[in-house]
Amino acid sequence: MPPQPAIAAIPEWTLSEALTSVARVFDSNELTTREISLDDVAAYYKQSDRGYRLFHSSEGALHIALGCDGRDDTSCFTRQAELFAHQLQAVGASRAIEFGCGMGFNTRWVAEKMSDCQVLGVDLTPEHIDYCRKQLATRGNLRYERANYEQLPYDDNAFGGVLAVETLCQTTNMAAALGEAFRVLRPGGRLVVVDCFRSDRLEEFPPAEQQAALLVEKATAVDCFSVFDEWRGLCQSIGFVEIAAVDHSAETEQNLRRLHRLARKF
Repeated sequence: MPPQPAIAAIPEWTLSEALTSVARVFDSNELTTREISLDDVAAYYKQSDRGYRLFHSSEGALHIALGCDGRDDTSCFTRQAELFAHQLQAVGASRAIEFGCGMGFNTRWVAEKMSDCQVLGVDLTPEHIDYCRKQLATRGNLRYERANYEQLPYDDNAFGGVLAVETLCQTTNMAAALGEAFRVLRPGGRLVVVDCFRSDRLEEFPPAEQQAALLVEKATAVDCFSVFDEWRGLCQSIGFVEIAAVDHSAETEQNLRRLHRLARKF
């Protein structure tokens, strides 16, 4: 993995000032010490889906945009789906699945661009599946099912590609989730993961950065982000062969700045 690029600091606040501001409104200790379960993950999306659509992406993207080419808008959420489609095309995949498909943004894009590929989205949240079936599943190559990707009801070697965007961080059993991805992929298939990782164990960071990391994780229904090198080792132990590991952190800056400006208003 390339060295982690520095994300520019929000200029009007130091980290200490930001943490103090959070503590005025929220119980920081309660937030940072809570344990996150799958029920908490489902509750998080049930409570926040409307906010995502109103303030983040009216088209239902639940992930951070990668690279906006200087545009200060929310029209640049397709990069993750584009990366996945490229891998599907590279292996000639005819079936693909997205773990934690949310409101179907990525699956819809892939199904529209690759009409010869059968695309399946699975998600734990009933509201997400209901929304996707009513609003999106009008194409013959697109369908949605409620399922836990830690234990999938699909045959071995069933898919040419698996996509997981900002969802594996919320699993309660990473080994089981990756094991299922490996099982349902056909030989030569591709797993594409776009997610947040720690660059080192939490205790290696200064106290303020530890506090900030925990607040980000818990507030987004993540128990803790994986340390990247440890996660990579787990993937390899399951049987995956690494093709590429790319740090896209710098491409998130503009979207994160927009979220910061929005949060300041509230």
